[in-house]
Amino acid sequence: MKNTYRPDIDALRGVSIIFVVLYHAKFKILGSELFSGGFIGVDIFFIITGFLITKILLNEFEEKKIINIVDFYKRRIKRLIPVLVVAILIATITSYFVLDPIKLKEFSVSAFSSLIFIANAYFHYFGNFYGADGDILRKPLINLWSLGVEEQFYIFYPLFLIIILKYLRNFLLPFLLLGFFSSLLLAQYASTHHIMFNFYMLPTRAWEIISGSIIAYLLLYDKINLNLNKIIKNILYLISLIVIFLSLILFNINTVKHPSIITFIPLLAAALIIIIGDKEKNFYLFNLFTNKIFIFFGKISYSLYLWHYLFFSILRNSFFEETFFSNIFIIFFSIFISFFSYKFIENRHRNKSIPFKTTIKFICIFLFPILIINSYYLFNKDILKKYYTVDSINLSEWPDTKNILSYIDNNNKKKFPLNKKINVLIIGNCHAEDIFVALDLNKEKFPKYNFIKHRHIEIFRFAKIFEIDKKKNLYTDANLDLYKNADIILISTKWRDEDLAILNKIFLGTKKNNKKIVVFGNYPQFNYTEQKHRFTKIYLTNYKKEILKKKTSLLTNIEILKLEKKYYSQYLQNEEIFKKNIFLKNFTKKNNVKYIDTTNFTCNNITKTCKFRIESSKDEIYRDYGRHSFTGLRFLGDILHKQKFLNFSN
Repeated sequence: MKNTYRPDIDALRGVSIIFVVLYHAKFKILGSELFSGGFIGVDIFFIITGFLITKILLNEFEEKKIINIVDFYKRRIKRLIPVLVVAILIATITSYFVLDPIKLKEFSVSAFSSLIFIANAYFHYFGNFYGADGDILRKPLINLWSLGVEEQFYIFYPLFLIIILKYLRNFLLPFLLLGFFSSLLLAQYASTHHIMFNFYMLPTRAWEIISGSIIAYLLLYDKINLNLNKIIKNILYLISLIVIFLSLILFNINTVKHPSIITFIPLLAAALIIIIGDKEKNFYLFNLFTNKIFIFFGKISYSLYLWHYLFFSILRNSFFEETFFSNIFIIFFSIFISFFSYKFIENRHRNKSIPFKTTIKFICIFLFPILIINSYYLFNKDILKKYYTVDSINLSEWPDTKNILSYIDNNNKKKFPLNKKINVLIIGNCHAEDIFVALDLNKEKFPKYNFIKHRHIEIFRFAKIFEIDKKKNLYTDANLDLYKNADIILISTKWRDEDLAILNKIFLGTKKNNKKIVVFGNYPQFNYTEQKHRFTKIYLTNYKKEILKKKTSLLTNIEILKLEKKYYSQYLQNEEIFKKNIFLKNFTKKNNVKYIDTTNFTCNNITKTCKFRIESSKDEIYRDYGRHSFTGLRFLGDILHKQKFLNFSN
């Protein structure tokens, strides 16, 4: 198996990048995502990577009886880094105009992480779930997580091959198989218990790359001999293509455990395409598959992978509206830029006649401003401050959100301490996070209690504790211990119909275990709308719109009263909140469970007003539609203390 050109590999790359671009475009019909399985394109990239790198290195070893690892790293640098630093510099410049101060600093950290090949680790450890909608789609460099996986593979894999080929050559295939099955089993386990790690990190992705390595080994040493007639080859090829294209439509990252054994299905189809096309290239579907369009996309696939996501993120962060036509424009614009990027950057530096020193000089020309500008972003405390604050009040919710999440990470314990205090386990989504921080910030007012926020978010997950069949239980022993050691179960969530439907199961289970329950109703909700701001768009509350317009937080009493009336009017418009809260109030009363109506904390039905800010600091109580600001959480905790809401004596 010589290092001859394989048009089918380029075509497979082309299909993969088309999948990825369609996935990131998020086209929808009747509310459903059309190409929800497009992420599988990255997995196919991995198997191609393993195949090509192993093929190149083994061929080099067979020809020269040595692997020149320095030359290998030079080739990888020339292949990957020039266009990468150009893309990161463009992202660095544009981010100043379309990101707020918090996101800009996060971008800089992700840029530095990408330059040292640990983008996947950064996005994993800082809680960026790739499949989530919303803000995650606006992170300019999050697609570089896969490049981090590949770059880490490039660092370790050649060293592994050199050692094995030198000392244990006859055991190369067993070692590859061991790595494949170990990584796949780890991925299967982690797909349930460590979802973020499973998605981003090399140990759970290695099996995909190694599968390509195994194919390369088997083909090089003639361990596979598909002596099939053309009809059978066409049938196998057709089945493989159908499986791959069905995955584009049927897979969904929010419902399919990924990567896991199920991911192996489309990868097996990709493997068959690689194997069948190794020797036989003269049959109908091979010729059909290796058409000029797929090969074109395959050749520009790396540039297109870098550029399309950056352009999508710029669009989504800018003040332009994202529409079907804007996304179509981004796709065609990305293809246009990628063609020139491939022709004048990628191809130029891959050319063997271009000295390695020339490539290094090119990289440094772009690397220097990347380092300088992002260092400035990162260490300048006042970066963009004048655009995103009014009298030191943050217009964006992100400073509060970041502080709250950071507070939880630093203060939420994994198990209850061994003391004589009453243990309170708080369950629910972001509303539960608010309650935990509110109580913990005021813990001196609750000296008899230990508070822990349950790390699993949704109510339906918590309800699985009460399933008899332990095989279906998604909870670890540590999570079960939290529940067993809790004296009070405090439920606070943004209630949905599916949560209400399962509430009775939770009530019955907790009462059976002799645990007290406190249920919080939905917070009041107000308008939280998007508007243009600089070159971007920003979500603002009523109060922040007012102070941005006036350029001051010093409002008159008349202006404050007018806003309080406005908040109350919007509060009344949320009929769904009222319906769910009435249901919760009646349900808890029927089951003799304590119910807390938080709408009464700020909204007054007599004066027809809703309090929206703390007068001493001028900071808002709610940071967005109804979740509290950090200042608001101190206020909330103080109210809960005054109400003695944990007193069950009455």
